[in-house]
This record gives sequence, structure tokens and C-alpha cells, in this order.
Amino acid sequence: MTFLQSSGHASDAQPAAATLKITNSSGAPCTIVGPTTVVADDDQGKASPVSGDNSKDGSDAVDVPAGAAVVADVLYNDVNSKGTTSARYTCPVQASHVKVALPKDVGTTVNVMKTNGSPGGVFSVCGTDFKVGAFAAR
Repeated sequence: MTFLQSSGHASDAQPAAATLKITNSSGAPCTIVGPTTVVADDDQGKASPVSGDNSKDGSDAVDVPAGAAVVADVLYNDVNSKGTTSARYTCPVQASHVKVALPKDVGTTVNVMKTNGSPGGVFSVCGTDFKVGAFAAR
């Protein structure tokens, strides 16, 4: 699993969009069926965890051939409308890792990567939740 932070900030017209990528590293095809849940804990422990899932849009079966990958957009708000202009992009939850639970799975902790795939990304969430989209091949 790979979790890439959004390449841009949210706006009034659209949310920020991180990418959750799952690669089938087995030698056989597999199918993802049911909702996937993502939970982000604030690295400093100052805010309650936030979570999102794709139970409304992503519970259809998705076949993943051996060696192939599927991705889902994780849509969220990363703009703080309260406080000073300098704090505009500082959200209560600043997560360097997320816990991803596939259907019938207890979850796996994944580091947040920068948009170019390098380490050190941050999933910055303003608000109490976010949305995980349906998986699709890309």
C-alpha cells in the first residue's frame, strides 16, 4: 500500500485529493470487495483521530490482477478557515502515517509519502472526516 499526499490544497470548489494505491504483490489475481477504511491520528496527539471510508462509493468488487495496482482518491479539507492567514494550512490533524483497513482486515499502518513518492509526506486534515473514493485501475 502507498498513501500519497495531495499535490495541492483544497479550494472552495474542490477538496484536496490524496491517493491510496494498492498493488497486488502476490502471484495470483485478487478481488477487493466491501468498504476500505482509513484512519489518521495526529502525530502530536493534540487532536482526535479522523477517519473516512468508501462504504457508499467503493463497496463494489474490484479485480486486481497479479502485479497490478488500483487507486482510490482520498478527498479532504486541508484549509483552516479559523485563525490567522499564516495558520491557513495548519490543521488539527497532521499525520505522517495512516492506518488502512481493507474489507475483512484489521488494518495496516502506512507512511504518508510526498506526491513524488519520497518519504516525509503529511496528511493534514481540517475537519472531522474525509472521503475515500472507489478503487479503479489507473
